[in-house]
Amino acid sequence: MTEPATPTDGNEALASIRRLEHTLAERSATRTSADGHVDAARREAEDLLASARRNAAEASSRRRARAAAAADRDDAEIRARADADAAELRARAALRTAGLVDAALGLIVRGGTETE
Repeated sequence: MTEPATPTDGNEALASIRRLEHTLAERSATRTSADGHVDAARREAEDLLASARRNAAEASSRRRARAAAAADRDDAEIRARADADAAELRARAALRTAGLVDAALGLIVRGGTETE
């Protein structure tokens, strides 16, 4: 059968229980500390992600602004070339018109003198 517990056995059992409680408390503290570290790391990651998103949005905005400025410059250059080409065409057309008018007047004047 079982022997009756002696005071030493009781003290040893109590010491074992206290060691077990202490170990459980350490594990709980470690888990709580780890949870705190995980939460802090999660907050830091969220902050980094938010910062990266802001930086990306700002970079995108700068790229769009540069693209719009380049498009405006291209537009101005195209309009300037078109205006210059149109002015050249108008000048050539005016010269041709003047030449045709001179030729027509010459025909009229010659034609008028020949009929007399």
